Amino acid sequence: MTKCDLIIELEEGRQQFFAGDVIRGTLTVRANEDIKCDALYVRHKWATHGKGNVTSGEGIPANLFSGKFNSGDHQKYDFTINTLDWPPTYHGHYLNVDHFIEACVSIPWAFDVKQTQSITLLASQLLSQNDGDSKDNAATAATPSKPILMGLGFGCLLFLVIFVFLVPALILVAPIILAIFGAIWFFGSYLPKKKLGKVECRVDRKKIRLGEVLTGNLHVHPNKAVQINGISVTITAREECISGSGSNRKTHTHRLLETVIPLADGGVLTPGPKDYPFSIPFPADGPPTMELPDNNIKWDFLLRVDIPKWPDFKHAEKLTVQMATMADRKTEFDTVKVTATSVKSEDKVADETNISFAETANFLLAAQGDHEQIDTLIEAVLGLEFTLSVIIERFVLYAGVEDRNYSYPQGRTAFAEDAQSDLLLTLYFPPASGQAIDLQEKQAWSGQAKIVGYDFQHGRLRLKVMA
Repeated sequence: MTKCDLIIELEEGRQQFFAGDVIRGTLTVRANEDIKCDALYVRHKWATHGKGNVTSGEGIPANLFSGKFNSGDHQKYDFTINTLDWPPTYHGHYLNVDHFIEACVSIPWAFDVKQTQSITLLASQLLSQNDGDSKDNAATAATPSKPILMGLGFGCLLFLVIFVFLVPALILVAPIILAIFGAIWFFGSYLPKKKLGKVECRVDRKKIRLGEVLTGNLHVHPNKAVQINGISVTITAREECISGSGSNRKTHTHRLLETVIPLADGGVLTPGPKDYPFSIPFPADGPPTMELPDNNIKWDFLLRVDIPKWPDFKHAEKLTVQMATMADRKTEFDTVKVTATSVKSEDKVADETNISFAETANFLLAAQGDHEQIDTLIEAVLGLEFTLSVIIERFVLYAGVEDRNYSYPQGRTAFAEDAQSDLLLTLYFPPASGQAIDLQEKQAWSGQAKIVGYDFQHGRLRLKVMA
């Protein structure tokens, strides 16, 4: 038995917040023995989990009490804390960001007693987490500190030593380095432009909100006819997570989205100026750019002129994609809500579902971040059986407390991903079929399963595999 029990109750049972919101609630402390409490506090925290090294952050704690709890005490404390601004809640393939409220009783010379309550944080600001940092950085750089000046002096001395002792080696290596960079420039820039003449690629902005349209233009002016296979723009979003360090450092990359927009088909570019404007819509429910230690979501722009038997012309840009406003997503949610309501009104008998699992997955993916909307959808499809084709990510050795309400006795719990979409799943296997499945990290599985709930903490649809 723990020294005390902590119960966190949020105002009106709310679990979803916007960045900058105020979180109000009540913390109940039930002492099971006499406790000396250095501090009783509540704070907002976040942490990543997945393939990358774990990183976390925390807000300013609200101190509620310090003193002594006597055995049998039952105390309630109202609290008010501010949410953090970044990062938003996110559940992806290799990267997950979870937010929670943590209550803690700090006990001297003993383990602290802690309790957490999961919440969902929706970012409301339109700027990325890096905006606003440049001003502070510039102010810091304007006045070099004494350690910086000492570092510069040491750097000059080191350069002098290298120059004196390594000049012969540099004389031999420099031509090789120049040759490599020269080859990159020659094949990557000079030759393509020699074919296409004057080339200008303009991207109107490098910062864009989800739900908006990125515009720009490609201008070419070939001096003679040029055969091409086509002109296209590719927009890519990917997770990039780093695990380990030193020689064990490993980068895990997963492509979240790739959109290819053709600007011109194959054919002959006649001499003279030509313009290829482009307009690329960004999905309102896509992931934002996220830059966390060892855990990133990156967006890239690549324009390519495919020239047969010749180096292609390529123009690449790094994009900063910011959160969509809720107004951008309202239309999508309203459409899903109407569909879910119509499904809910139907009788759920065996041949009853005119809705497929693919449609159910699409509805849930479109409603990500909207707790109320997902509740409506789950209520509409609860108890329905579907034939699934999934990729099992891994089996969970220690299921959560809520999982016990759905799992089979002596059964097994697995994290999986729908093979036809990006929907994340939790599967509860009966003992017989569960034991027959290999424990390798990833594998395909197909079978019948029934929807039994939704895991808001991890963003996973819960399904019970039919025995």
